Amino acid sequence: MTAPTLPVLSGTELRGFQAILEAEAGIHLSDSKRSLVASRLARRLRHFGFDSYGEYLEHLQRHDPDGVERQVMIECMTTNKTDFFREPHHFTFLGEVAAPLWRAGRRLPRVWCSAASTGEEPYTLAMTLRSAFPEARWSAPPVLASDIDRQVLETGARATYPLERLQHLPGHQWRPHVLRGTGAQAGLVRMRPELRRMVEFTRINLKDPLWPLHGTFDAIFCRNVLIYFSRELQAELLERFAERLEPGGFLFLGHSEGLHGLTGRFEAVGQTVYQLAGGSPGPLARAHRPARRGTAHAGAPAPRIPGRTAAPGTAPAAPPAAADPSRRTVTAGEVEASAQPMVLTTILGSCVAVCLYDPVTLIGGMNHFMLPDTEREGGLPSRYGVQAMELLINKVMGLGGERRRLEAKAFGGANVLSAFAGERSVADANVAFIRKFLATEGIPLVAERLGGTEPLEVRFHTATGRAQVRTLEESRRRRIAQAEVRYQRRMAEPPPTADVTLFSDP
Repeated sequence: MTAPTLPVLSGTELRGFQAILEAEAGIHLSDSKRSLVASRLARRLRHFGFDSYGEYLEHLQRHDPDGVERQVMIECMTTNKTDFFREPHHFTFLGEVAAPLWRAGRRLPRVWCSAASTGEEPYTLAMTLRSAFPEARWSAPPVLASDIDRQVLETGARATYPLERLQHLPGHQWRPHVLRGTGAQAGLVRMRPELRRMVEFTRINLKDPLWPLHGTFDAIFCRNVLIYFSRELQAELLERFAERLEPGGFLFLGHSEGLHGLTGRFEAVGQTVYQLAGGSPGPLARAHRPARRGTAHAGAPAPRIPGRTAAPGTAPAAPPAAADPSRRTVTAGEVEASAQPMVLTTILGSCVAVCLYDPVTLIGGMNHFMLPDTEREGGLPSRYGVQAMELLINKVMGLGGERRRLEAKAFGGANVLSAFAGERSVADANVAFIRKFLATEGIPLVAERLGGTEPLEVRFHTATGRAQVRTLEESRRRRIAQAEVRYQRRMAEPPPTADVTLFSDP
């Protein structure tokens, strides 16, 4: 049977698809990929019965208000090449270099696999950690696996693969971690329940201005992803990865990726392995880099990675130097405070962030809340103004701050959706709430930048109470507005029905 002839993809149509891919996912597609675009989108033309790519492009631009088909188009265009133990030197580094450091600090690591695809990479991470920490009892999944493609995440969550995907590897690497299928399932393996419990799958678009993440990580894997982005977006993502890493944390990139000319936040410590620079003690490179010819390397002190409370009976990690304070990114629903010098950063649209500061004890903190009350959705209490404020006040007081001395600075509540009719209520309600709350509680609002239409980046120095604010460039403003449109639409959806069937683990 002769394969159907594909319609011609014109230059104008190609540019239209390129624009959508870059706006929605940050993917920078060159003109040389025209045949790839045509072949991968051909099935969507057949799905809708379209005769040309122009008809499909018009559907995406004018008849897809919720972005459902745009997501399908992105999934058609993304590459999901992956394997178990792909680029094995990274997992050797993780198990033989990083893991001993974490064990020495008597703490368990947390790793983010930011391009999880169908799950082979995050399960390889789980196998490596399970082998490195055989007696560990994980209170929460140590591996966060994210991807932009929902379909590949569903495959990863099923955790079932052809046996042939693993048989070329040494048996000790994978046999203790899998169950073999029998009967109708012969030729398949499924990850053991204890391994599946180590991995949490969630959808994250790296281009989104707000990532649904909580806390920081000891290592981030972002392999063979940056090559699809513009250099501007690459630099932005590397900065955001740095903010999400513990002091001394590691970043793993793909074999064809590097950091030259993009950032100074990392130092190379292995083959496409980088450590967050500027932490205390010095970078791992000083202890594990091969000695230069003619120089001795004996007697180097074993480094530790600070950043979390040490176990009882062990020496606490040294605090960062005041000249180079720790940094944390506070995302929606988070609250952070510190008695040590720290820089807290956040990105705000219609949300509000409040910075509290005790000028005597030099203790400060920040929250980031989305709504003024708790009547509109479930989830984290700290997403809501009342609870977020109470949590922040209590956290500052718990570190030694005095409530009667607290000063407040408030930011955000921007009507970033002012171009969309009727989309002003959340931002206005947040601004009205925080002004009333602070006045009622007797906490002086010494500085503010509330309202307006421009999203903000805020940096708050906990040791000095100093706040720095800047408006975001146009491209990031558009992304925040798009994210808030999606959020507002989700808020307006009716609650799901109670007709749910629960399945137990087989």
